[in-house]
Amino acid sequence: MFINGRGAGTEAGIRLCLPEVIDVILAGLSSSSWTVKAQSGAAACTVAEKLGTQLGPPHLTSLLNAVITALPGRTWTGKVCLH
Repeated sequence: MFINGRGAGTEAGIRLCLPEVIDVILAGLSSSSWTVKAQSGAAACTVAEKLGTQLGPPHLTSLLNAVITALPGRTWTGKVCLH
């Protein structure tokens, strides 16, 4: 669904489409589907790992708020990636 994290151009591709990638991740983290939440959590981790300190406001703020909102409640596969 999202980012597989492989390939030399992954970081460049994420940076190029960052607003759209963040929008899709945010929508997924608030989804009622646990599968979509898991995919979104994995994608959020990949974005953070690939961009590192290059991930800043306003995208970092939006992503952190969505992750904090998604953490409480039921355990779902991929949730551990958000901790």
